[in-house]
Amino acid sequence: MDEELLALQRQFESAQEAKSSIRLSERNVVELVQKLQQLNIINFDLLHTVSGKEYITPVHFLLIVINV
Repeated sequence: MDEELLALQRQFESAQEAKSSIRLSERNVVELVQKLQQLNIINFDLLHTVSGKEYITPVHFLLIVINV
């Protein structure tokens, strides 16, 4: 599972760096993240920002609070 996850992460990073005329809408990304959570592919907590446009991990949230 770890090797498969690393391969998917590499593919995701490659896709993010590639220039494309096709983009996912914010709603599509939210639905994708929710589906990945339902399938336990993302099996850690994510917090929504106030705007609802971003997800952050609890650890990232604590780092933000500590650095403020």
